[in-house]
Amino acid sequence: MNRWKDLNFLYKVIIGALLLAGAFIMPELMFVLDIGGLEMAFGFLVLYYKSILTWFEHKLDSIRSILNTVFDVLINSSVATPKTFSVHAVYCVLVLFGSGSLLFSMSFFCHGILIKGVY
Repeated sequence: MNRWKDLNFLYKVIIGALLLAGAFIMPELMFVLDIGGLEMAFGFLVLYYKSILTWFEHKLDSIRSILNTVFDVLINSSVATPKTFSVHAVYCVLVLFGSGSLLFSMSFFCHGILIKGVY
C-alpha cells in the first residue's frame, strides 16, 4: 500500500480509470477488489486481458504475413516491369473511357498481377 501512496495523481487516475473500465466489463472484479485490494484487482485485470492481447498479436502477425505475401506477389508480377505496366495502364484507361466503369476497367488489370510472365 505504500507504493500507492507514492504514486502521483496522474498514475492514480489512470489506474482508477482502468479498474473502472475493467469493472464495467467484468463485474467480478469488484469482488476481487473488495477482498484482495487494489494490487490483486489490477493483477487479475492484467491476467484477464492477457489472452485478448495474445489473440490480437496473433491476428496482427497474420495480417503482416498476408501483406508481405501480397507485396512479394506485386513486386514479382509481370506488371512490375515498365513495358507491361504501360500497356496494361493504357488499355485500362481506354476501357474506362469506353465503358465508364472503373470496376470493369480494373478487372482487365487484375489478371496481369496474377500471371507471372513477360511478353
